[in-house]
Amino acid sequence: MSTGKKKRRVSKLGKDKSCMPWETALEEYLLWKKAEGRSERTIRDYKYHVSGFFKRFPEATLADLDTLKRSVAEYMAEDVSPAYYNNKLVYLKTFLGWCVRESVLPENPLKDLKRRKVNDRIVQIDDQVIKKLLDLPDKSTFSGLRDYALLLLQLDTGIRPKEALALQPSDINLQSMEVYIKAEKAKTRIARTVPISPITGKAIQRLLNVRPAC
Repeated sequence: MSTGKKKRRVSKLGKDKSCMPWETALEEYLLWKKAEGRSERTIRDYKYHVSGFFKRFPEATLADLDTLKRSVAEYMAEDVSPAYYNNKLVYLKTFLGWCVRESVLPENPLKDLKRRKVNDRIVQIDDQVIKKLLDLPDKSTFSGLRDYALLLLQLDTGIRPKEALALQPSDINLQSMEVYIKAEKAKTRIARTVPISPITGKAIQRLLNVRPAC
């Protein structure tokens, strides 16, 4: 009897994962990300991008590597901005890399693709200029606290003014020190989560404490 139990256990551990549906693989992958301590919004971003790919290319499965490669190539060959390309690459490449480690896939179709250079214009601002800028808002007023928090947020994360103004309290996680930009509010139409520094988090908390009730 004990021998039978042992055989069943070995059989389960040695189960072939090569025919695993992408939905099942994604569910296990997201569970692993939760175990790593990733925020709920980060988990949601992974789910959005990975499931979005497979829904756009329903013929792509983890059981058919050749078809998956063709679908991935078509997906990454789309004429998009470098920033958008990099977003697609990171989420899907990370998921497929996990599939390789878990023996769901024999290889990662995206392993040789690199991020594209983002040609955003970077401006170097003197520290004294930044200090004077942050001293301008009257922090004894609500509007001053708002402007101060917005300035810190933009300097800290590079978030666009329109994206910052569209943020809601539910988009801000001060425990994990992250801000979530919804896809419909982002210029690239790609949702993303950005980390914030303690000083920015403190300014946002102070603003939320005095925010008028809606």
